[in-house]
Amino acid sequence: MMDKLNNEKASLETKPELLAPAGSIESIHAAVHAGADAVYFGAKRFSARQYAKNFDTKEIIEGIDYCHLYGVKAYITVNTLVKDSEFENAMELVYDVYEVGADAVIVQDLGLAMLIKENLPDLSLHASTQMTVHNIEGAKYLEDLGFDRVILARELSLEEIREITKSVKIGIETFVHGALCYGYSGQCLLSSLIGGRSGNRGRCAQPCRKYYQLLHSGKKVYDGYLMSTKDMCLIDKLKELADAGIKSFKIEGRMKRPEYVSAVVSAYRDALDFGFVDKEKMDDISKIFTRGFSSGHYYGLGKGKEGMNHRSPENQGLRLGIVRSYDEKNGILSISANRRIEIGEGIEIWGKGDNKGDKRNSIGFQVRKIVYANWDANWDCDYKNSGYNFGSNKNHDNKNENKKENKKNGNKKNGKKDGGYVEILVPRVHINEKDVLCKGAEVYITSSPYALERARARIGNRRVEVRIGATCIKNKKLKVWMEDGDGNRVEVSSENEIETAKKIPTGKDEIEKQLRKLSETPFFAKDVVLEYDEGDEGIFIPFGVLNSIKKECVNLLIEARKKRSKRKTVRKAVKDRLNKINSEIGKSKIDNIDKIDNTERDKTEEIKLAVKVGLKFDSFDELFKEKFDSIYLDLTEYRSGLERPTFASSDRKSIENKIKNKIDEIIEKAGDREVVICVPKITKSKEIAEYKNLLAKYRKKIKLQVGNLGQIYAFSDFVKIGDYSLNCLNSVTAERYAKDLERITLSVELSEKEISDLHGCKKECILDGYIESLTSENCMVKSSIGCKNSNTCFDGTLGVKDEKGYFFPLFTDTKCRTHIFNPHRLRIIDRRGSLKTSVQRLDLMLDSDSDVISVVRAYAKNDVSLTKKGCTHGHYLRGVE
Repeated sequence: MMDKLNNEKASLETKPELLAPAGSIESIHAAVHAGADAVYFGAKRFSARQYAKNFDTKEIIEGIDYCHLYGVKAYITVNTLVKDSEFENAMELVYDVYEVGADAVIVQDLGLAMLIKENLPDLSLHASTQMTVHNIEGAKYLEDLGFDRVILARELSLEEIREITKSVKIGIETFVHGALCYGYSGQCLLSSLIGGRSGNRGRCAQPCRKYYQLLHSGKKVYDGYLMSTKDMCLIDKLKELADAGIKSFKIEGRMKRPEYVSAVVSAYRDALDFGFVDKEKMDDISKIFTRGFSSGHYYGLGKGKEGMNHRSPENQGLRLGIVRSYDEKNGILSISANRRIEIGEGIEIWGKGDNKGDKRNSIGFQVRKIVYANWDANWDCDYKNSGYNFGSNKNHDNKNENKKENKKNGNKKNGKKDGGYVEILVPRVHINEKDVLCKGAEVYITSSPYALERARARIGNRRVEVRIGATCIKNKKLKVWMEDGDGNRVEVSSENEIETAKKIPTGKDEIEKQLRKLSETPFFAKDVVLEYDEGDEGIFIPFGVLNSIKKECVNLLIEARKKRSKRKTVRKAVKDRLNKINSEIGKSKIDNIDKIDNTERDKTEEIKLAVKVGLKFDSFDELFKEKFDSIYLDLTEYRSGLERPTFASSDRKSIENKIKNKIDEIIEKAGDREVVICVPKITKSKEIAEYKNLLAKYRKKIKLQVGNLGQIYAFSDFVKIGDYSLNCLNSVTAERYAKDLERITLSVELSEKEISDLHGCKKECILDGYIESLTSENCMVKSSIGCKNSNTCFDGTLGVKDEKGYFFPLFTDTKCRTHIFNPHRLRIIDRRGSLKTSVQRLDLMLDSDSDVISVVRAYAKNDVSLTKKGCTHGHYLRGVE
């Protein structure tokens, strides 16, 4: 990609904000001096990057002050889901950062956002990408709630983003560089369900970077790091993104080192300001860290393999070239190179083979000696510190070797031959690894002390423009003043009056020269203004006095710039707010139920049993013979992964007719049961419009289960039930959702006790079924083995198997999205009484018709003998950290 960067100068009338990440105070310094307009960072708690170094309260103050000193905004991430027991600490953190001048907080938890809006209405609210806003309607919903900015899901195309920016007033922020999650952020439960480390709580263990096998009907058809994405890089598309109405360009990387932050921010600063991409800086980024670059989903390439790196989840580095030959006897490796390499840089060599999982066939080492180098004269990089002379060696004749290699290895390009090669000494420990050091093996530069050095050198370069002046009049006190462009002005006077010069007078030029000396400060003197009157005999001003007063001015201006955003507020007790919710809602009868069994069935009449099936289910006559209260129909259009595909055609009209027929059948046969139609949780704006048209005639006959904020907004005229994908983890969130929803399915990451203690709405929970671990906009089938047929995809079951041998059911749908489910079925028939909710649901979309009926029958009779082999209680016993 980097060879194709567009250097056309961008003309941006209003430049979008360049927003940089920081996981440490050193990274804040790096971001500021590399040219960031704003920096985002998090505290030790309630941050979506809990494994970053992060900041304690003292460091947060230091970080905010440092940003404000240089005119950079500071956004604090409070972007995890919050439990009732944590609200007091979460709000204390928000109060703290508000008082010390944070420019905004980035929030995922809707309840926390509502408390912030109630208590600190002037604090800017930014909706985290963890809120999974991926449609116009979701942005409008948050706009109505008072959010100032929304960070859109990374799965949107540029055209979809453009439609959102045209339709809303809320500020739009998108990612332009850095790591990508495989699944939709905020909807991924993979790490949580596998090992209890929740991404929604900032503790993702990144299982998407692990090795998996893709199985089709039980047989391996592909393997590798199937969910490992390349890094996003949009540096050559910034003008298009700005023209689309994006107000803030966000760089990912709070887990990265300061040098990475410096390199990336500096490159993007150049691209924004000057409209060109600095090739050396881009090479440095790749040498410091990259998994390879892609444009993500912006230009429609995210569905296939273009955005994936199935070979390795680690640093890929910068491609150097391929192996020409290897002299095993002398340990000399000859590489056809497309760029220069320097002594001290690290390389990784990938031998031939599939290089996946335990078959990885690579070695890495630091280059200690370059035997010979024959560089192409057309290369435009001017690297220094190489430690050797390009193209000359006592054992080689440069001119003759150039002729030989151009003839043998030169590649024609634009009518000219180019290319070069380098010979390096292989360390003794690797000298016999011929399987890797073979002709055609790929070679990458994976580390560079020089790239790190260049990145560090930028720290300290940024200066704030100021005007500085002095009043230098005989028999009056010396006055020095400074002012910045933000309305801050400071002034300091000397203790004594200026005296007549006894010997050599202090000239005007000398005073100006001293005032301009600000190199050891954060400031740069754009203008120097002197009020100077030396009289007949001249004046004398000791430079020590002048510099001392100037230094005092500098310190005062530093403090003034730090203090300008400090605030005071009255802190309200969060406990009172939660108690108010509890007192208003009160405890329902269900809260007093200790257990469910056949002998005490009369106590459980208020607990409703709901059954959720998919579009492939056909046995409604048999199902409705069983005893349950609500029937849910999931409209997710699974296409691959089923033994018998539900949709053999991608024709939209045909699909809609099948869905309508299914809904009509359910309404006709359900009797007095509640009928709930479940819209897929991922629905872009065009899909929402399709579902609105599809379901309009059923509005008075059904209820609607909604799974994202946009659906709440779009289906305002329907009776709605919220699904667990809305991430309701606390009572304040529940209270807010209760204004729009009849009831809410609580997060599957809550424990039994946390569910019982949560109030604010009518509650629903899941008792049985396979929980969806993630939804991805990428089609794993397309990105691995390719599409068999664009209409029918694949018959037979699909799944991925991890390194421990667990099988994760996998499905694709008619939108070419991937759905991966937990390998262990949730089943808590033996603990139903511990879940204090008004509705308990069975999610049986993946079951066969006969299995659906047998499971429903068991729950209707409370038959605890229902097999629990291979099943799990999920998080209901312990919850998540």
